[in-house]
Amino acid sequence: MVLCKFHSVFLSQKGQVYTCGHGQGGRLGHGDELTCLVPRLVEGLRGHPCTQVAGAKDHTVVLTEDGYVYTFGLNTFHQLGIQPPPPNFKCSKADSGQNHEGKDCVRGRCWKVSHSSVD
Repeated sequence: MVLCKFHSVFLSQKGQVYTCGHGQGGRLGHGDELTCLVPRLVEGLRGHPCTQVAGAKDHTVVLTEDGYVYTFGLNTFHQLGIQPPPPNFKCSKADSGQNHEGKDCVRGRCWKVSHSSVD
């Protein structure tokens, strides 16, 4: 369990992630910005058992048992590990560059993010 200033993140024994609190900026991962007073399953992570959760004031980070990192929430200072979204706030695939697999989670929509080291 992680308690942040505006939201809380819960990890069940089955690896499911639940969030509640103020949804502004997509920090809850529910695909909207609504306030949720009762913990609600993050549907975008269904089928991806998670092992760790972290959160800060405006975003959430989740690690799956496959080693993928999912992030959602505000990305003003690149805290999601991706370029900020364009002004219209539409989701777009992150430019991952060479030797990386990367996609993003913005405004509650999740895609895989990973990093590969080069010898």
